[in-house]
Amino acid sequence: MSASAAETTTTATPTYLVSRVHAVTVYKRGARVTRRAVLPSDLPIADHATSLRFDDLPLSLVDSSLRCRLLGTAGLRATEVQCELRLPEARQVAADTLEDEIRTCSLEVTRLSAQAAFVEESIGIGVQLGERGKAKPGTAPLASPLRARLATLEQLDSRLETLHKERAEVLEELRVVEQRLLEARAELAMASSDRQSRIQELRKSVVVAVQGTTPSPAGHIELEYFVPGARWAPSYALRLGANLQAGQVAMRAMVSQRSGEDWSGVDLTLSTADHQQWAELPELNSKRIGRRQPPPPKKGWRAPPLGTERLYRDYDASFGAPSAPPAPPASFGGFSGHEEPTVQRLAMPVAASLPLEEAAYADFDDEEEFEAKSTQVMESAEADYSEVYAAEDAPMPMASAAPAAPRRRESAKKKMAAPRQRMLSANLSVGGAAPGSARPAPPPSPPSPPSLDLELMQYARLRMQPPSIQGRGTLHIVSRMDVYAEVFVDSGTSLDGTTRQVLAAAETRAQGIAAMPSGHVQPWSEGFDYAYMSADTIDLASDGQFHSLPIVTAPAACTPLHVVVPRESTDVFRTVAVDNPLDAPLLAGPMDVYWDDAFLLTSSVAFTAPKGKVELGLGVDQAIKVVRNTHFREDTAGLMGGSLELSHKIVVQVANEGQHEIALEVRERIPVPATDEDDIKLDIKGVTPSWSEFEPLRTSAKSEAPKGMYRWQVNLAAGERTELSATYEIKLPSKYELSGGNRREW
Repeated sequence: MSASAAETTTTATPTYLVSRVHAVTVYKRGARVTRRAVLPSDLPIADHATSLRFDDLPLSLVDSSLRCRLLGTAGLRATEVQCELRLPEARQVAADTLEDEIRTCSLEVTRLSAQAAFVEESIGIGVQLGERGKAKPGTAPLASPLRARLATLEQLDSRLETLHKERAEVLEELRVVEQRLLEARAELAMASSDRQSRIQELRKSVVVAVQGTTPSPAGHIELEYFVPGARWAPSYALRLGANLQAGQVAMRAMVSQRSGEDWSGVDLTLSTADHQQWAELPELNSKRIGRRQPPPPKKGWRAPPLGTERLYRDYDASFGAPSAPPAPPASFGGFSGHEEPTVQRLAMPVAASLPLEEAAYADFDDEEEFEAKSTQVMESAEADYSEVYAAEDAPMPMASAAPAAPRRRESAKKKMAAPRQRMLSANLSVGGAAPGSARPAPPPSPPSPPSLDLELMQYARLRMQPPSIQGRGTLHIVSRMDVYAEVFVDSGTSLDGTTRQVLAAAETRAQGIAAMPSGHVQPWSEGFDYAYMSADTIDLASDGQFHSLPIVTAPAACTPLHVVVPRESTDVFRTVAVDNPLDAPLLAGPMDVYWDDAFLLTSSVAFTAPKGKVELGLGVDQAIKVVRNTHFREDTAGLMGGSLELSHKIVVQVANEGQHEIALEVRERIPVPATDEDDIKLDIKGVTPSWSEFEPLRTSAKSEAPKGMYRWQVNLAAGERTELSATYEIKLPSKYELSGGNRREW
């Protein structure tokens, strides 16, 4: 998408585009905004590239997130995208003329919309041919009206073809008028008297260079960018019918944004993912059985070449050696946020700190001595390259002492004695070690490949250092403020500290989001990420407050159930199990429950997978009456009355005084003998109607499941009454007595 300035030649004056926010994707933190504009049909495109400009963009826009897309423009491509700072131009526009034009365009839009609706309705009207008439009994059948039918169908096809053509013409005319209305409103909003622009009106602009053939009249251009000031949290509304058999689940979202621009009529998408995260394909290494070997070095990186400093010898001879690099500019207003370091070095060729020319052209006795000296020089130079990848504020590593000059062999050139040897030692010395000193430590290993920095992939921010300062011959990545300063210099203004303060305030203001509403939770990490698209367009102001927005509504199947535990309480509790109607899970959040169009209560929803069920409690149903009675009888049994038989009977009477049939679950508990009590027996004599044993939910994973739990499941029609009963008998030795008395119902 980005291209070098040397590759394309753009027009001097960019073409201004009237754009609007078309779609927004809100992530856990931040949002990706998509703007769309119509490409003018008279766009001047030839061999050179044409610049298109998007104005009035928020200051909190992250420059590195810019992306451009062309739609419906075959043969047209974008070659460069650049972000700028721009003050609004002072204009003098006749407001009365613009208001008259807006009024005229609005009336024309209304007329064309009505005409398009009429044509659409006319297309939908069909012609139904009548049945063939029947002849009287005993007479010949009537002639077939085939020709008349074919003529009617041909006339109908001709009419439909005319209507479709008329609809296309009306819609195209409506599009042109709506575009002109949008431009007129934008011009009226920017219209002002002759005055100087204020620094508080500073905004960002994006210039897109396009090249290719002339675009079609229906071509569009989309611009995407990321803004940090946005949050969202889910909420739900459940509307149940009168019989609790069916309902509607409406997913809503509490969304807040402070990007610096209002979102009006946009397609909203909510995502649980992060906007950007690093991921790379894992590598599978081979496993070999044998002697251990060092891991093979990774490919894709080579050390920078040596000797590039020799390219600047003529420059140094004419203009002198390079000076020290300039100090970094002072910060203004604590500008931070997405600001990068002022200067960051890239792994590019740099000059070695050793005089390679002198070492290479020295007069050696033989080739072996020259090769030995060259090896030492190369190892020392490679060690110096490690500082290329060090941080700017890291201390300069101490240079190691130069190795002592090797013993020279006797040769015919005895005139190359001590003076020559001292000169070589001086040239090969890095740390200033004197000849004849102690042997230093071996040179360090070659530098490892630098770690990948995504900032270095932003080629539009790479600059080559001039030859007059240190670090020449290398590429440096400059900060966004330096890029803005270059644009300001081209426009004849300067980027001062006040401008930096305005940018810092905009980034701080974008983070000023209100606290999350009560009951709403974030994040919702469950191992996967999901996206939820709104069914309709939404409007959201940039005020930093949370607003409830509708996302999607879907019908859901519901299973009602009434539960009562008459041993503890005669209150009958309503519950409902709601199927998840969405293809995505229901995230944790609050749910407002409406029953028969009346607000009932607010509950909470846990994470529910697709096709899962949400179980909600709906409170006590006063229309269901329950009465529980118990009966007890004690008898002696066995020889000499050595044992007791304690007979218990439970009777539960239920009445449905409501207006709808219900499914009722009555839960009961009976005692269970301990496992080590062999002389205590419990027998269930009879149950009407039959019940089933069930295991209630455990309070914790380590707790033991309770035993002796049974339940009746019955259906009661409106006004129906029923009776449930169960009889059980406990046999125990007569010398024992139940805790609390034998007459106590367990």
